[in-house]
Amino acid sequence: MVVWFTILMGLGNPRKWRIVRKYYKRRLRRPDLDNPSDLSEYIMAGILYKRNDAFAPYADKVAVKDYLQSKGLGNIVPQSLGDWSRAEDIEWEKLPEKFALKVNHGCGYNVFCNDSATFDRKQATKKLNRWARRNFSYIETHYSLIEPRIFAEEFLDDAGNYPVDYRIYCFRGEPAVIDATVCVNNDQSARFLHYIFDTDWNYLPQYSRRVYSDPERLPRPENFDKMLDYARTLAADFEFVRVDMYNFDGKIYFGELTFTPSGGGLAQFNDFALREMHALLAETPRGCSTEQ
Repeated sequence: MVVWFTILMGLGNPRKWRIVRKYYKRRLRRPDLDNPSDLSEYIMAGILYKRNDAFAPYADKVAVKDYLQSKGLGNIVPQSLGDWSRAEDIEWEKLPEKFALKVNHGCGYNVFCNDSATFDRKQATKKLNRWARRNFSYIETHYSLIEPRIFAEEFLDDAGNYPVDYRIYCFRGEPAVIDATVCVNNDQSARFLHYIFDTDWNYLPQYSRRVYSDPERLPRPENFDKMLDYARTLAADFEFVRVDMYNFDGKIYFGELTFTPSGGGLAQFNDFALREMHALLAETPRGCSTEQ
């Protein structure tokens, strides 16, 4: 193991070394990036060998809203409350009691306000500016092409809980696998549970690295078929994309488009799932793929 890591470093390709190391930590084997046979290898090979620049406008959490408008899906975009280049420019007095502050060029750059009267603006300003200056991913280079913006959206509150994040994996424009991600929050930290379903809302324990005994805690969402139709519309132009949505109180909300989820790590899926999902990409690519 040490030998081939050393060889990679000796080749002067630290990006490749990071990608291979990421895969090895998840799968305990070296990936075949020249002949991918699972979804993780496919994503990582695309990151390493192909130019993903075309993904930047769609991965941009502000600019992607124009794409949804062009697809006739502006109705599922959360209400925008403003966007700024610096946190110091946020117009706090115009924001409602509850809101979400986010940065558009990465993942996890979120600050949630449940009560504006007690919200720590100073701490939020420091955090948002720090994120805006940060290069989100040395590996996923298309994020570096996004001009950082800080933006505010309506606060999505599912009866006092974080809403389930329905992460819909789409292959050649067709939804296939749903990773229903539940945020479990306590006084110390948040953790995430990943329930994997097919498009008929059958639980897929054979796809998951962690099998749960209570999949019934997540009943089939209301308007589920409509949510799949929306994902199909948004994925139509791409070879592979993950479409994230929320669905509660009878309303569907758009989350984001992700082309290189977790940099290809995909820790929630086992090897069987990765091979099965990769098989869905076997046909000739079409649309806005990573091919140049």
